[in-house]
Amino acid sequence: MIKIRLQGTRNDIKAFIKILERCAKVNVIRISDFKRINENEKYYKVFIDLKRNVRKYDEKELRTGKSGADGNS
Repeated sequence: MIKIRLQGTRNDIKAFIKILERCAKVNVIRISDFKRINENEKYYKVFIDLKRNVRKYDEKELRTGKSGADGNS
């Protein structure tokens, strides 16, 4: 499991969370509520738990040692 703390404006954090949710390489497990940073009106923090997706390789990738994800296949 990977734990991330994001800090920034609400809009920036929301945009980054959307990117993470669309990413096929990770599963978003949990997203905390927005918390203010030191009573600041502009900046917030959010805690995110991720899990890495382990993809299954086909026989060709196992034989050659190359994966399609990095463009070597």
